[in-house]
Order: sequence, then C-alpha cells, then structure tokens
Amino acid sequence: MSTAISGSILLVKRLPPTGAKLAVLAGQGLMLLATALLISGSWTQTLINLPATMPATGLSMGFFYGAGLAFGIPTFLIILWDAFCVATGRIDVATAEFVRDSEDQVSLDDHPVPPAITGAKI
Repeated sequence: MSTAISGSILLVKRLPPTGAKLAVLAGQGLMLLATALLISGSWTQTLINLPATMPATGLSMGFFYGAGLAFGIPTFLIILWDAFCVATGRIDVATAEFVRDSEDQVSLDDHPVPPAITGAKI
C-alpha cells in the first residue's frame, strides 16, 4: 500500500490490529468516495461538452474532460482492490511497510553491498 501519509502511519502503528484495520479501511472508504465524485464529475462534464468542439482541432471537448475518467476509473479499482486485500487479511496493516523514508534508501536496498577493500592490489 503506497497511499499512506506520515501522520496516519503514526496513528495506525499505535492502534491494536483491529483498530488499525478499521482505520485503514475508513481512509480507503474516503478515498473511494472522493474518486467516485471525480468520476461522476468527469462523466457529467464529458456529456455536457460532447457537442462543443475545440477551435483548433475540431475535436469534441468531451475528449478533454474524458481524461478524468481515464484517471478516475483505474484509480477507483486500485483503491478498491487494496481495501479488499486489507479486509480479507491479504495485507496485514499491523506489519505492512506503508512508505519508505527516502527514495535513496530504496535505491540502496536494491544493490548488494560491495566487499570491503583490503588494500590488496589486483
């Protein structure tokens, strides 16, 4: 899960496992609501602007507002899948690592540690 904010991580880590699961599910529920509003608004604007054309290209303005749908629908499905995984226990919020402290640390984790230099000439 990569949707954590540092303040919520501190809260979730201090809660008992059931409370942590409920807190994460409540947060994901709010994100689903916000994303549903984005999809609804984008759909409405797309329908309103279908007859209007862009002056330079002649394309429908509905294509422009359809970008909200192209973002909103996959986002909704990703958040829904994460919520399902939390609810069914596939993601254990008590032990999950929500975010890394630093991108530098992540890049360092992917590389093996070089052997110590002994001073011997090659």
